[in-house]
Amino acid sequence: MKAQRITNKELLLLKKVVKALEELGIPYWLDQGSLLGIIRDGNFLPWDHDIDLGVLEKDLQSYQESLIHRLRCSGYYVTVMPYVIKITSGHRKIRSVDLRVYQESGDFVYTELRSTMDKYNKWKRVQGITATQTIKFGHLLYRLAYQNPGIKQKKLKNWGKKIINNWSLRRESLKNRRVVLKVEKMYFENLKEVEVYGLQVKVPSLAEEYLQLKYGQSWRFPQKKWNYWEDDGALYKHEYLPKRINYHE
Repeated sequence: MKAQRITNKELLLLKKVVKALEELGIPYWLDQGSLLGIIRDGNFLPWDHDIDLGVLEKDLQSYQESLIHRLRCSGYYVTVMPYVIKITSGHRKIRSVDLRVYQESGDFVYTELRSTMDKYNKWKRVQGITATQTIKFGHLLYRLAYQNPGIKQKKLKNWGKKIINNWSLRRESLKNRRVVLKVEKMYFENLKEVEVYGLQVKVPSLAEEYLQLKYGQSWRFPQKKWNYWEDDGALYKHEYLPKRINYHE
């Protein structure tokens, strides 16, 4: 398959996220299929719907609110889950940037991937679209609070955050596959820079070893069939979720 170049809007989004991370001093790295595409092909995989970055939870915690605020005020939609922060432009055909959060435990780090298996369920599609549009409305209120400072600024901001958080959880509850990945943290302890379309982006120094762990000895060759919930070499757990997820337990 011929590689598809990143669009200008996708590159701008990636630049904004990378700049915010670097200005806040948050270490990050290109991750998952995005790392595979850049190291193997010098390009993002044409079938990927997102650009994956990784970050350690301990490095993110103190700066998460500042990061989210910067990106939302720049006009982007930011959805926060315990395992990922998704940043989008609001257009379905433009890749999002997924900031994947890794939690440490001993010599390993863990992260999750979640998806909806019955994506052709019409009722779920309606619920998902409704949640997405309501989340966008919450972002509008949030941005209005800072574009029009005044007595209602705090109320608008709080209303916006409440709508975003509540409806993000509703949309997340539609997902019913949970995959946990487990990786030795040594892979992410040392980072280096590579050039991605003129932008300097961090990648693991042991990028090739990491990719071999995840995608096997033949990682340099595209696989016709590869499922992250079955074939990922970092797979630790695969389970089906209940109808509703409670993140407040």
